[in-house]
Amino acid sequence: MPNIGKVKIGIRLLHLKHFLEANAGPKRIVTRSAIEEYLLEKGCWVKKKTIYSDFAILESEFGLQLEYDPRKKGYRLLNPPFEPYELRLMVDGVQSSKFITREKAREITDKIKKLAGQETLKSLNDVHLVNIFLEITCQHIQVVLCACQRTMTEYLLERDHRATHCGPFLSECVPKPMDTCLL
Repeated sequence: MPNIGKVKIGIRLLHLKHFLEANAGPKRIVTRSAIEEYLLEKGCWVKKKTIYSDFAILESEFGLQLEYDPRKKGYRLLNPPFEPYELRLMVDGVQSSKFITREKAREITDKIKKLAGQETLKSLNDVHLVNIFLEITCQHIQVVLCACQRTMTEYLLERDHRATHCGPFLSECVPKPMDTCLL
């Protein structure tokens, strides 16, 4: 039978590690009250002294490098697994990939989002911007192609009309120049 107290400590440490990796960074500060609030949401009530001992365990056992900023009254994580811009790059790369389906892209994006904190998550939810850009680009290409097709059809109809109605003197019929289609 597992020791329930040790299990709860392990769960609390995992929640704390996840919170710090997702929300703290070299330029991102988290306050002790934010940490306490997060842990309370997860069902872990802690004292100030408990958080400090948990920090020591996370530093020694997991290699997290925490630093207190007295001016901002919060903690930095000097070695986060990912910076917010790196997560955005991963999401953009997955969303714009031509080698996977949209469903698989959503699945991978959801996994990446689990590594993000609340602030970063807001910007990662804008991944549909990549899809919108690609859709607009495709629509633009379709419009240009339709215009080119229409121009070619008009040219061919005009050419056929001249061939059947110009008579023996082709010099009487001056062909119209064909519109160019720039993609």
